[in-house]
Amino acid sequence: GEAMQDSYKKLFGLRKHSTAREVKEVVGDVIWNEFFKFGTVRNPYSLAVSQYTYSLQHLLAATQRLKMKPWIEGTFQNLDHYNTWPYTYPGVQALLATGGVNSKFGDFIRSGKLAGWEGFSSQRAQLGNCQGELIVDQVLKVEALDGLWSGLCERLNLDAIPLGRENPSKDGALDFRYFYRNPEDQAFVYERFREDFDFFGYARDL
Repeated sequence: GEAMQDSYKKLFGLRKHSTAREVKEVVGDVIWNEFFKFGTVRNPYSLAVSQYTYSLQHLLAATQRLKMKPWIEGTFQNLDHYNTWPYTYPGVQALLATGGVNSKFGDFIRSGKLAGWEGFSSQRAQLGNCQGELIVDQVLKVEALDGLWSGLCERLNLDAIPLGRENPSKDGALDFRYFYRNPEDQAFVYERFREDFDFFGYARDL
């Protein structure tokens, strides 16, 4: 998938996180209606933490690389336009706007750099049309994927292949609930993703 991203972007303007509506516009109604479409969603509380830790991981790595190259270390303070990865990533831009590698979770989720970014917005909207109606045939919760996987394989006419794990959390990674010690942060994320909480049936309580 990663290797094919550039080609799909050049040919179709699509990315690995393109919305269902964007894909439908490229393939057209006839092809879209011929196929079984499914999407995945996750608990918004977990999603917000994942964006924070993922962005922080890449900013820390980039900072370390700069420290290892003194001759370009000075450029770190001059990357106002963030023309290269990971500085082009909205999550990293949010970190840089709220303290960099020292950014707190609560400050990160409130950063204006995340406004309008699909990676920190309604998952329902990403799977729907302009009227807010789902246009995929099935939505799978990541938290329940183990139990749904065999049924999905059957629906796709695939053998019951094992469900693998990609990009797993490192050993000792904190549970996402740890980041919501401040009730105001929990309330903020709930309101930000309220549509997902209500539509997909995620609990407001942690």
